[in-house]
Amino acid sequence: MNTKSKSAASPKKKAGKRHLVPGLASAWLSYCRDPECREVCGHFAIKLDALLKSRVPDGNYQGVLKGLEDEVRQEAYLLLVGKYLAGNPELIAATAAGSRKEITNQITKSLCGSIKAITRTMKKLRWRHLEFHACGVDLDTCYQVRHPAQRRTLWELPFDLQRQMVFASLQNAIQEKLLVARSARIAMTMVDEGLTQSDIAKSLGISRPAVHQMLAPVRDYLKRDIETREFP
Repeated sequence: MNTKSKSAASPKKKAGKRHLVPGLASAWLSYCRDPECREVCGHFAIKLDALLKSRVPDGNYQGVLKGLEDEVRQEAYLLLVGKYLAGNPELIAATAAGSRKEITNQITKSLCGSIKAITRTMKKLRWRHLEFHACGVDLDTCYQVRHPAQRRTLWELPFDLQRQMVFASLQNAIQEKLLVARSARIAMTMVDEGLTQSDIAKSLGISRPAVHQMLAPVRDYLKRDIETREFP
């Protein structure tokens, strides 16, 4: 009986340790002491990347997110660093107390939260993308809406009309110098050719986070200019 009990418990211990990243808490504490140091920031980023890869390994997803593990990891990293770590009061308390075990626990919790948020968002976007391609210009028929005037937001309009309005908005932003022309044109290319941020990063020879930052003003502008627009 004892032999069976030990062998049954052993896989669980291995599975739990699989997600541990040695030195994560130390890297976090070093980062908190000197957040401007490039070497320290790079070391902490490597630890987070290792944790992300253990939580979202290649081949992890099926369905609409199949093959998008790298996209999920990169988006989750940006959300984690930009919001979830600083917004975790338990992590802040553990850092002040110097509790390395709790620091590791809270960073892992924040990371899981960022992954969950990103996968939820990406699933919605992927389903919308698949609906657009499946319905094409007959998107009205799919949603059984007879006239554009009955819709309240841009994203309820047919894809072709969305594209025209987004392009017109970005062209105007370029002419009025409200956006950097290069960023606006990259956004238009992504929409026109169905490219991802990773595709753009490879074509430009820059990192995926760099493309994300480059497009941030474009997203903000479109949100102000179009996404909140109502269609009476």
